[in-house]
Amino acid sequence: MAAPGVNQTSSNPSGSLAGSYTCTEGGNIHHTASGRVSYNLSQGTMATYINAPILCSGTSEVHTHDVFALTGPASASPISFRAEISVYSYALGISYADASIREGASNVSPGSTPGGWSTVGITITASPGSSFDLYMDGRAAGGYWQTGVAEADAWLGFPDLPPGYLLTSCQGFT
Repeated sequence: MAAPGVNQTSSNPSGSLAGSYTCTEGGNIHHTASGRVSYNLSQGTMATYINAPILCSGTSEVHTHDVFALTGPASASPISFRAEISVYSYALGISYADASIREGASNVSPGSTPGGWSTVGITITASPGSSFDLYMDGRAAGGYWQTGVAEADAWLGFPDLPPGYLLTSCQGFT
């Protein structure tokens, strides 16, 4: 997790972080950028926010990782299903906010569409009894030439998991 002026790494199932810093130029104080991030892996949520005024810029980021196990009826071949995040974001002034989801090193979704609701996802193929690594990333940045305020909130879901199958994670998501 990173918010203006502060970074934190955690292995807890949930966490939050807020920070701020004052921007100066030539010894003169201009303004203060502030931001916050949070995540709750057992609920499958994350959020990032930034408020960066003119002549000051800032970034807030949250990166999560969890290991999921697939259980269900034995199958001769792996099953495929979608992992999605529903994202609500907004960006005012000079700013942006987005979120994405990734399985392993290369199965990556595009970033969410800024402004309003969007859904991004990936297709995962797994066999019952196997596990996979799932990552969610959220970013919000803005400011400097004009005030920037941005936020992205994301909710994890598996909308087409076949009946009889269950996903559980090491951090408590079911």
